[in-house]
Amino acid sequence: MGWWSCTVMGGDEPLDDLGVYGDVLGIKFDIDKEPNLHGYTFTRKMVEASIDKLVDAAGNDAVMWQVLGVILMWAGAGFSDEIRREIINAAHADPWVNEVGWQSERGGHLEAFIKTVEEYKPGVCVEVQYESLWDGLAAKLGG
Repeated sequence: MGWWSCTVMGGDEPLDDLGVYGDVLGIKFDIDKEPNLHGYTFTRKMVEASIDKLVDAAGNDAVMWQVLGVILMWAGAGFSDEIRREIINAAHADPWVNEVGWQSERGGHLEAFIKTVEEYKPGVCVEVQYESLWDGLAAKLGG
């Protein structure tokens, strides 16, 4: 289906990447289990204990790094300044925004994401803005 929103998590690619991280941590998708991040119950303890595996899974993929940032902040996890820099660099290297420009809606969402990453403090759970497929359709249809 592609992308339905300009937000960091607003498409199939980041949601698929979320599933990759779930697999790395052995978390099964369960939308009914609370709290969950799009169906995955990442905890601070499990994320911090497996940070090296998560970083390895990110590789050199900009969207994977952005999703890792979403997971870390959602779980309230601590992470190094090096990881923080990688997440920010990944936002700057976003393939979509570099195609459409930083003055685009996607650029605005990424600027806000970068600011959130820069200001993030461990122990505080942060939800990154998300617009579901249905939210996007409603906005396009004027509903």
